[in-house]
Amino acid sequence: MRLLIGTYATTIHALRLDPASGRLTQIAAVEGPANPSYLARHPSLPLLYAVSETRDATGQSGGSVTAWALDASGVPTLQATLPCGGADPCHLRTDPEGRILAVANYTSGHITAIPLDASGTFGPAQVIAHHGTSVHPVRQTGPHAHHVAWLASTNGGRFWASDLGMDVIRPYRITQSGLERDGADAPTPPGSGARRIITHPSGACAYALGEIDATVIHYTIAPDGRLIQHESISMLPEGYDGPRSGAEIRISPDGRHFYGSNRGHDSIARFAIAPDGSLRPLGHTPSGGAKPRHIALSRDGAWLLACNQASDHITLFRRDAETGDLTPTADLSIPRPACALFLPD
Repeated sequence: MRLLIGTYATTIHALRLDPASGRLTQIAAVEGPANPSYLARHPSLPLLYAVSETRDATGQSGGSVTAWALDASGVPTLQATLPCGGADPCHLRTDPEGRILAVANYTSGHITAIPLDASGTFGPAQVIAHHGTSVHPVRQTGPHAHHVAWLASTNGGRFWASDLGMDVIRPYRITQSGLERDGADAPTPPGSGARRIITHPSGACAYALGEIDATVIHYTIAPDGRLIQHESISMLPEGYDGPRSGAEIRISPDGRHFYGSNRGHDSIARFAIAPDGSLRPLGHTPSGGAKPRHIALSRDGAWLLACNQASDHITLFRRDAETGDLTPTADLSIPRPACALFLPD
């Protein structure tokens, strides 16, 4: 298996995982623009896109995004850099057809829509501002766009942008000119701090992550794509009273188990997913380090990788498909790891 690690440094690391032994091997560490903290692959071309999570890029105010060609080993080569018009871009992804690259800019609270041509090349960026606040007196005094996700529906699907500063998840549809708001926001509980949203493989429900209170919010997806809120559940053990910061959430490809990383508690919360989408806690697995900013599951669901940003290493776990349990099998030292991306075989 091939995978890439984005960092809060100047490097993207190309790794190989041997499924037989569970061993991780570094193939290359490729230098590029600062803070390639989140990575996304083009849906059909051997291209990688990365944010450069900074507030200035190529002499212009705001961060940037980069495009990289991937060789057969999964090693990236820098192809292009484009200022994205927002400060501290922290997440990006394309729609399933590769028409738009959507970017969340945390500090400025902007969404950037970058059109892609048939070769995956950047077009001129469209910058969309968010405006609003929520109840936290420090973290929510303005908008903080944190994530963009594609949620399919009977009308073709739309991007949803999670805004930590506003406690909303905002829908956008693709138009000929870029992105346009499409319907009402889906709220998260006040003070939760919307950081992520992901969908169940069945397409019937979605889950949002509250960073500030380390909770998961369960939604069902209506036929028209609207999000209908149900339960909210903590990712932390009962009685825990230490620092909390939810970082990442993932669902196993078989749709049976849900995982979320906790910074502060430095754990991976495990849940079973019921047929109606509700979550049943299964326990917590130590992340193997400090501040697990990101977790990723392999495409076959057999492996989970945690990026322990504050302890400068990644930890690989073997996943039990029946129980959802995680068993650590390997560690690798990487400075300030921030994101893991498993590539297609």
